[in-house]
Amino acid sequence: MSYFDAFPTVGYEFPDSVRRVIKDISIRPAVVQSFTENSENFTEYDIVEGETPETIAYDFLGDAKLHWVILLVNNILNLYSEWPKTSKQLSEFLKEKYENQVSDSDGASIKLSASQLEEILGFEGTPTNQFKSTIQLDSGDTLTIKPHHFTNTKKTLNFNYETVLAVATDAWGRPYIQPEVVPVSIFEYESEKNELKRTILLPNYRVAALMKKELRRITNG
Repeated sequence: MSYFDAFPTVGYEFPDSVRRVIKDISIRPAVVQSFTENSENFTEYDIVEGETPETIAYDFLGDAKLHWVILLVNNILNLYSEWPKTSKQLSEFLKEKYENQVSDSDGASIKLSASQLEEILGFEGTPTNQFKSTIQLDSGDTLTIKPHHFTNTKKTLNFNYETVLAVATDAWGRPYIQPEVVPVSIFEYESEKNELKRTILLPNYRVAALMKKELRRITNG
């Protein structure tokens, strides 16, 4: 059974006023609710580089076709954005996302070179250069680069560039020393976001079999 194969279809009118037939995913909570209430039905699992729902389902549930159970339990609808990328996929994603994010003084899009893109993605800066630098573009324009954001030493709070560089004053207008912060590069930010997707809930085989049965009951499959 492939993901969504057993789900019924419904008619839905889209914003363009066209009515289309789509899979009814609204029944998903009904399939998992009775099982997720018991934590003993699941174990936390950290996805290893390159693993897919199919390989995990095969290794732990004995059936690659039960990949949909893993996705259903973890409320994953879009593998591209919600499943951790491999190092190669992350690199390709960053290139696609940031390579053409620069415009010249006339507003025309500029494609960055590989070295320029690498410098932008990895830049953090230091207090001595006010956490910023410049890149000379082929167009003759100069691009200012900065960290993605800043975080405190415990990584519990994030700050933007303007907040960190501004002179902090209290309610009486008196300057004070802000907490120590650490710059976070674009690459580190995107990598951390990707890593947060690695921990998933893994159902045991008994629960997976019951979920399969329950889905068939709901859909009369």
